[in-house]
Amino acid sequence: MVVIRLSRTGAKKRPFYHICVTDRRKKRDGNHIEKLGFFNPIAKKGEEKIKLDVERFDYWTSVGAIPSDTVMTLYKRSKLSEEDVEKIEEKKLAGRGSSNRRSSTGRGSSNRRESLRKEGLAV
Repeated sequence: MVVIRLSRTGAKKRPFYHICVTDRRKKRDGNHIEKLGFFNPIAKKGEEKIKLDVERFDYWTSVGAIPSDTVMTLYKRSKLSEEDVEKIEEKKLAGRGSSNRRSSTGRGSSNRRESLRKEGLAV
């Protein structure tokens, strides 16, 4: 079975991914049939973040290649304009607010204990 997936390259802590067509049984970074583009997750403002040959992607999917979930997301994103992509990135950063993090005291489970005490279920 042929799949379209990411192959990681780049230095330690500096990821860079090639979008490749490969046999499912091969290693992640092993041999590939064809490179379709790249994804640079840490691209700066002036650098290109996603490049994908859409014609070749459509060809491979038409002959039965199955794209991974991540590649499918990147494919949809490559069709968007720069402004739309920036809006998505801003929403991501805004969603990472303090609601998912521990309190400033560093006691992550203390709030749960306090709520259990109030209900009379504390241990």
